[in-house]
Amino acid sequence: MSASAAGLTPAEELVRVAWQTGDTAVLGPAGDAAAGARWGADRTVRARVLRALVVEAAAGELRPAELRLRGARVSGELDLGAVELPFALVLEGVYAEAPLRVSAAQVVSIGLLGCHIVVAGGFAIDASHVTTRGNLDLTATRVIGGEVELSGAQIGGNLVLDAAHVSNPGGRATVNAGQTTVGQYVQCREGFRSEGRMRLSGAQITGDLDFSGAVLDNPAGPALYAALIHVGADLFVHGGTRVQGSFSLPGARVSGIAVFGEATLGRLPDPMADGAQEASEYGLDIEGLTVEQNLSFSRRFTLVGPVLAAGAQVTGTCRFEGTVHPIPLCPGEEESARLPQTALDLRGLRADTLVLTPRHEIGGVVDVARATVRVLEDLRAVWPRHLRLRDFRYEAIDDHAAGADVPARLDWLARDTDGYAPQPYEQLALAYRAAGRADDARAVAVAGQIRRRGVLGPWSRVWNYAQQWTVGYGYRPWLAGIWIAAFLAVGTAVFAWQYPENLVPANPDEARPAFNPLLYATDWLIPVIDFRHGKYWVPRGIAQVWAFISVAVGWVLGTAVVAALTGLVKKE
Repeated sequence: MSASAAGLTPAEELVRVAWQTGDTAVLGPAGDAAAGARWGADRTVRARVLRALVVEAAAGELRPAELRLRGARVSGELDLGAVELPFALVLEGVYAEAPLRVSAAQVVSIGLLGCHIVVAGGFAIDASHVTTRGNLDLTATRVIGGEVELSGAQIGGNLVLDAAHVSNPGGRATVNAGQTTVGQYVQCREGFRSEGRMRLSGAQITGDLDFSGAVLDNPAGPALYAALIHVGADLFVHGGTRVQGSFSLPGARVSGIAVFGEATLGRLPDPMADGAQEASEYGLDIEGLTVEQNLSFSRRFTLVGPVLAAGAQVTGTCRFEGTVHPIPLCPGEEESARLPQTALDLRGLRADTLVLTPRHEIGGVVDVARATVRVLEDLRAVWPRHLRLRDFRYEAIDDHAAGADVPARLDWLARDTDGYAPQPYEQLALAYRAAGRADDARAVAVAGQIRRRGVLGPWSRVWNYAQQWTVGYGYRPWLAGIWIAAFLAVGTAVFAWQYPENLVPANPDEARPAFNPLLYATDWLIPVIDFRHGKYWVPRGIAQVWAFISVAVGWVLGTAVVAALTGLVKKE
């Protein structure tokens, strides 16, 4: 229909005249859209008339910079899908009970400011595949019962959701901006509220993604799911952000910093759930996240549930100073029946520096298995009771800042819930050795061998004891010299005492040297040395017993020394 045709209501005629003169069409104040259901005909515009007025303005010779409508109630579904508008379209304080559609449209910019849209399911705002040169701004708009659909949109400026409120509870979608491209920032600040599931998967954002002060509420599952999102600048989750549900960014890439500051994330278990609930339903999922600068969790960050950061890559520092609470028990569940849950999953993390100084002791398992960092900084006072350390690699560890000494670090290694493995001990010894702490490195290596004893069989355990007592597992080979000297001293005394009664000539008719008890003891004790005394006298009685003891001890000491010298006992 032609917008100039007869049949327009006074309100619609007011809009037509205002837009023809480039003015804002004002049907009422912008701040009372929540009461729009009670507005009368003086503030009501039919959606089909509004569409005709917009299309007519786009086709006219005098194209305005923007079309702005304030304080109106839109009756019916406003469909501007696939239209090309060479101006900005701004609806301010508008009330609607049907969807607003601009899907596949090309617009300079779109503003839905302080609007109130109530639907009974489906899309409330459909801007899928829309293209704008400027912003798509939904500041302070409230959507009830439907979804804001932005998938595939190409937004040249900012996507602004500041103070917006989208309520679509029951686990349904609130804002779907999957595969959306944003030329500048995505702003979900200043009380932005999502009641349902917000989705940003695959979005490409040139600037910041900012959730400062946002509230994301979805007890039925993910509050935010943003797999493979690319943030070209910084990610901010602070300023009092509250998330009830999981906050998931698996495989995301952040080109700047990622800051989790003053924020509370996670959700309580569903008391009506049938059976155990998966830990992945809660907490923060940043598995495979890449941060090209620093990733930080401040002391004002609180999470109920795990931080899942397996495979994350941080070019700078990964710093965790926040608080992680275990998922509360479900009704009827006993604490003693629950295995330690993973609270901080850093498996396979790659970072320059890892700082683990949480505000309180983390009540669960901290898993750094297969992680690789250059420097580890932690704090003994808040070490977790449960760790997983296998194949955790670091070049340096700051014990001074941690308030830890070697015995404390050995206790730290003993907290590994997977039990003994040699690599964590070897890694700590290697870091100490690189720092010039050779004595501490040896102490750790010896402690590792002692703990290894618990996983050995009976005979291997005996050999382990022999290595410890004789050569200190190759780190104290001088112990063998002490044992040899002691047995030589005792042997010399025994043989001197037993000669000649229990040391009789092997061949009485053969010439032999004068008996020397020291040389005789040496021949029996050290198998690789032969002073040719042992063959001239045959021991009997006590002398024979001591000779057999000397042979056994000699072979044990000799084998241990050879193993130590050839590196079979220890690893450098």
